[in-house]
Order: sequence, then C-alpha cells, then structure tokens
Amino acid sequence: MELGTNEMDGGTVLIVDDVESNRIILGEIIKNMNCVPLLAENGKQALELVKQNRPQLVLTDISMPGMDGYELCSVLKGRKRRRIFRLFLFLRLITQMIWWMASGWAEQIM
Repeated sequence: MELGTNEMDGGTVLIVDDVESNRIILGEIIKNMNCVPLLAENGKQALELVKQNRPQLVLTDISMPGMDGYELCSVLKGRKRRRIFRLFLFLRLITQMIWWMASGWAEQIM
C-alpha cells in the first residue's frame, strides 16, 4: 500500500449515535475522507442499514437508549450471513475530542 492512500476510499461507514450533532459531525469527517457516511440514531436502525448497505466500518456509541453499542456488537457478531467488517465502539471522549478540535484546541489534544 502506498503512503497516503486510503483503503477505505469510497467505502461506506455506518455511524450509530443517539446524539444528532455527533452523527452530523462524524458524517462530515467521513465525507472528507472520501467515504460514504450512513447515519443511524440507534441500534435497531443500525441493523437495518447493515442489512441494506453492508458497510465496511461501523462506528457506534456505547451508551444509547434501547439497544446499546455492546448489544449491537453482539447481534452483528452473531449474524449468520456475517461479513467481515471493522467495528469500533466509541465513548463520549470521542465527542469531547471532536468538540475541542472544532474549537481550535487540536494542538492541546494531540
């Protein structure tokens, strides 16, 4: 793989978070990485989007009403028609980091 290339270029990334502003911000970041963001408000919506779109990457919040991120991971792992994709759980820390970076504090975080 060449330096600077992105193996996810044009790939689909599912973002699952019950906080709308988090979904929007992460969606914009994903677009800037030449990927297609799919946004889900909860685990149930995420499962539907996985069936319809088969994303290469799933970014999910852990703490959500209804189906939380851990349960979503368990369901995705147990699917019969499983396909290998990357799955990441993220905490409110990620949201805080995005806010700090958007506020011009990136140097202090990195």
